[in-house]
Amino acid sequence: KIDEYIEENIDNYVCFGSDEEICPKDNLYRIIGLFDDDKDGIYNVKLIKYDYTGSDLLGTNGRDYSGAYSKDTYYYKGNKNLDNIAAYMWNYDTNVSSSGSNNWATSELNKINLNTNYWNSLGSKWQDMITSTIWILGGMTSSSNSVKAFYEGERNNSGYGSNPTTYRDEIGLMYTSDYGYASDPENWQNNLLSDDSSWIYMGLWEWAITPAISGRNTSYRIDSDGAATSISTKSTYAIRPVFYLKSNVTLLSGDGSNSNPFRLAI
Repeated sequence: KIDEYIEENIDNYVCFGSDEEICPKDNLYRIIGLFDDDKDGIYNVKLIKYDYTGSDLLGTNGRDYSGAYSKDTYYYKGNKNLDNIAAYMWNYDTNVSSSGSNNWATSELNKINLNTNYWNSLGSKWQDMITSTIWILGGMTSSSNSVKAFYEGERNNSGYGSNPTTYRDEIGLMYTSDYGYASDPENWQNNLLSDDSSWIYMGLWEWAITPAISGRNTSYRIDSDGAATSISTKSTYAIRPVFYLKSNVTLLSGDGSNSNPFRLAI
C-alpha cells in the first residue's frame, strides 16, 4: 500500500491523472499525510496538487471565477506560465453580504469549479481512486494561534452562525493546519502569521478551506510570503485541489521524487 511509504521517504510526489512515461508537471501532486476524517478506522492518503490550477481544469463558469491570477508573483516556486493560473473567490454569495459568505456548502468554487469541472476533468479511471470524505469546517478566530490550535479548532469549533461544520464531497482545499504541519516541527508551537518553511508553500496567494468565525464573510488564505491570514471571501486567489485516495489504492512504481514520482493503481 502507498501509505507504507509516507514516513520512510522524504520525497512525497505522486503522478495522478496521467500514464505518460514522464509525468506532466500539471499531474504532479504531493502527499499531505494519512487521515481518518470519517472516523471509521480507515486511513486514507491525502494529496494536494503540487502547482496551481488553471481554468482549463476548474472552468470559468460559476460566480466565483475571477480570471487569470494577477497578484504578487515574486515568490512563485513553480514553473507554470502565470497566464495559465486562474484565480477564484472562496464564496461570493451576495445573498449573505456584499463581501460574500464563508459557508463552504454554498460556495460555487466548491460545487461547480472543484466538484463538477475539476472532478469531471479527471476521467473515470482516476475518479475511481478518490474517496468521498467529510470535510471538517470548524472555524478559527485568529492567525495568532499554533498549528495544533488550528487543527483542534477546525475540528471542534463551530462555524459562523448556522453554517454547517461538515460537508461531504470528493474535492476540497487544504486545511490551514495541513499547511502548518508541513513545516519544521520546531515551528508547530508558533502562530501561523509568518512561516514559509512549509513544503506546501509555493509562493502565490492561495485559498485554504478553513473559514474564519470572526465574521460571516472571511476565510483563511496562504499569503505570498507564507503567512496564514483571514480575508474577505470575495478576494481572488489561486487554487490547489486536495482529495483523499481510497484505501485500496496501491503503489505501482516510483520513488516519490519529483523526477520519478509514485505511480498508482487499484
